[in-house]
Amino acid sequence: MAIQAYRTQPYTTTHENRIFDALLGRLEEVWGHSEDIVLLLGNFHCQGSEIDAAILKKDSITVIDFKDYEGIIKFSENGKWLADAVEIRGGNKPNPYIQIRDNKFALIKILEKISFPSGNQPNLGHISGLVLFHKSITFEDSQLPPNIERWFHIVDFDRAIERLSQITSRGISLANQDLDYIAKTLSIPEYKPVRAGAKAVSFSAKVVGTDSRELPISFQSVTSKVENFLESSERILIISGMIGTGLEQLIDAIASKALEKSRYYSVLAPNRRLASHYLVEADSIYTHIYSRNPKLDNEKFIYALTDNKDIRRQLYIIGDAQLISDSKFETDNLRYGSGQILTDLLSFINLKESERQIIFLGDPFQITRGKADESVLCNERLHSVTGFQVSEVVLKYISPEKENDLFVHNCLKLAERINKKIFNQMDIATDGIKIIESPSEQASKHQLIQDLFLKDSISTKFIAFSNSEVNQFNNWLRRNIFNRSGSINSGDIVHIHNSFSLQNTDDYEPPIYVSNDSFAEVIEVNENVEPLVQFLKGRETPITVPFLRIKVRLLKDLKEIEFFCFKSYLYTDKPELDKDTLLALHVSTKAKFDRDWKNSNSGNAEESDYNLELSKFLRNDPYFNAARLRFGYALTLHRAQGQQFKSVFVNMDIEQGKTSESYFRWVYTLLSIPQERIILSNIPKITPFYKVIWDSTQGRLDSVRPINLIAFDPNIEVDDGSILEFSIPDKPLKNLYLCIVDSIKSEGINVCSYKHHNYQEVYDFKDRRNRSSCSLRLHYNRKYQITKIESIRSEPIEFASVVRDLITSSNILETDFQKQVYNLLKKKLNANKILIESIEHHNFQEIYYLKLEGENLKLRINYDGDGFITRITPLGYTSIKIVEIVRLALEL
Repeated sequence: MAIQAYRTQPYTTTHENRIFDALLGRLEEVWGHSEDIVLLLGNFHCQGSEIDAAILKKDSITVIDFKDYEGIIKFSENGKWLADAVEIRGGNKPNPYIQIRDNKFALIKILEKISFPSGNQPNLGHISGLVLFHKSITFEDSQLPPNIERWFHIVDFDRAIERLSQITSRGISLANQDLDYIAKTLSIPEYKPVRAGAKAVSFSAKVVGTDSRELPISFQSVTSKVENFLESSERILIISGMIGTGLEQLIDAIASKALEKSRYYSVLAPNRRLASHYLVEADSIYTHIYSRNPKLDNEKFIYALTDNKDIRRQLYIIGDAQLISDSKFETDNLRYGSGQILTDLLSFINLKESERQIIFLGDPFQITRGKADESVLCNERLHSVTGFQVSEVVLKYISPEKENDLFVHNCLKLAERINKKIFNQMDIATDGIKIIESPSEQASKHQLIQDLFLKDSISTKFIAFSNSEVNQFNNWLRRNIFNRSGSINSGDIVHIHNSFSLQNTDDYEPPIYVSNDSFAEVIEVNENVEPLVQFLKGRETPITVPFLRIKVRLLKDLKEIEFFCFKSYLYTDKPELDKDTLLALHVSTKAKFDRDWKNSNSGNAEESDYNLELSKFLRNDPYFNAARLRFGYALTLHRAQGQQFKSVFVNMDIEQGKTSESYFRWVYTLLSIPQERIILSNIPKITPFYKVIWDSTQGRLDSVRPINLIAFDPNIEVDDGSILEFSIPDKPLKNLYLCIVDSIKSEGINVCSYKHHNYQEVYDFKDRRNRSSCSLRLHYNRKYQITKIESIRSEPIEFASVVRDLITSSNILETDFQKQVYNLLKKKLNANKILIESIEHHNFQEIYYLKLEGENLKLRINYDGDGFITRITPLGYTSIKIVEIVRLALEL
């Protein structure tokens, strides 16, 4: 009972399978009757590292690597290991020590995310490492340096249990419930050796995740489709949903469903920052598919694709897929694979030569990397590059808890526009609490900014459209709000633009990894750092690269670290290093390496060794890898995407056009950033009138008569049985009759008689109480357009006007755009008691006939193919007064 063994799959070599079973047997002999759980984990992955085994007890955690060597073992911290005269490799690492050390830190990265049920958080720096030789060895522990001897062990199988019994730490205290929780979190199937007559079983009863019974009904439908996909021969599934549909929750649900089906899976994100926000253990695509040991090529680090060691039926669950495409990406000093992440990801997974499956989840309305139709969420694009059919599921419902969320409400309207590719309407709803419109008066706006940043400069951010706007705001804020000089000072918030590692002062702890897009608070600044001065060929003067030495507190985990940073990168207009600086850095650092290499080698080293060591030297040089910092009060939306801040301030008046898909996506993505509130300055009021010009040069005083006073379609097929009382000769006139009847019936008015004449129709009307009646003559032309309506008689006198208004009150609107324009015009005109009498539809123009207190106006409205009214022209009018009233009503 006390020994619980878990293994993902059999090892690739016989000796590893045999020693794992043998180790399990020995553990059962020693601890099998203990009340304390002992975990044995085998052949599993952490953060891209393949770990042979790990043993977890109440007072220790030990990472193990199996080696099939014998003889006298020679240890080296950085160089080769030997068993007698045979070199011992450390997998894809230079030696077993580096292999174990990296595996230890990879396991730490996973375990440090866990909140242990007992409430005790172990000191993960006290994790031990053990190289376990299958065969008999001789090894002197005195070879190990003191700082390594404390945690690193080398034994053969005969001494393994003895050493494991000796490995304990006061910094580690794991209850049985903690150990159970670790097993569940790592999602490794339980293992029983063949001798026990059992096989690997599903973790369905032990899944840590979302119970399908607790999911919204819409999710249950989606997980059912996912289940069908997992059991099918299909290879690719796209799940897309807008903000508020619960994509992150769905990732967790899919992982749980995969475990129920005993499927091995990897949850991946476009970067580490996004992966850290998922509800289930996840990794970045870059960590999973690319080598961690880059090669140098033309002064650039190239991280090649690694071999895929996942099983043939591995499932890949990939979130934030809107950020994955084949848009070329490389920096001034590195490139991953081909520079096209989608191509590399598909090459790594290798669908054609395996049975692997991929589920992409993403938001199709957010800003993308590259063109939207090149995103992996584009079904046609994915089919064309893979050759496989692509299934698709769309999340159609907002999660119940988000239905009344104002951010989601605005995003819903924006998504509809993006989906229809019509960008002539944007009206951001504000409530003064979550979405706030900034004061237009400058002093009040500045006071609001000051209040926000002085209250919380850490969780308040200005989101800008461009890097130049970021720079301007950072400088303005530091000068006007914090009263700081141009130079960086203690208390400043900085934004780190590159990733790097720092050696930990505690030998038990792993190196400190500082990720791209981290924020930190400055503690100390040392400007007395000797600059790099490097002469370059063909230059009369040397290139000078200035540095700062700064100490900061990382805002994510409050760790205090100290490092060099590029001074020019901090203050320059654009966040980049110029070519001269990059070249000088490379030449200078390589020269330092060459001197060391020459002194430590006699010239017999191979070129491959030279390049490998040069690459390591460059990646570890504190100047070559100096931090690229910017002030951290403002950032572009591309850098903010996927992050959240309590308060966000935005200037929506950007440098580019606002009536485009890119701007609507920008605003949509913007609304995913704030946790509590967003303050919007210069909110655009985009309507079809956004581009309109009022043109009064073509109008004249004239009589105005609408061509068609009654809006009806003369060509609809008519069922003769629907007309009971009158014989009407033509189909168009039958349609006219039905339109009139339909217009008046709700008011209790009937047609009591009908007469047909040449181009005239005479209708008699009365109300149902026989208190009112009238006769109207309707004139029409060859197109059956009603050109004139005459009152023949009316009792009382106003009844004819009532009937006339009813039968002329509707207009045929054929397209969504015509309806949109009509509703906008009607709202503005009704407020001024202006009546729309009739509408004519033409190619890219509408003719509106308007009436106000006996005065008439004929108005031409021109529009473009993008849904914007471009020009409004009064053509004819009975008085100049109605022209001016209409212009004011339309706010032109």
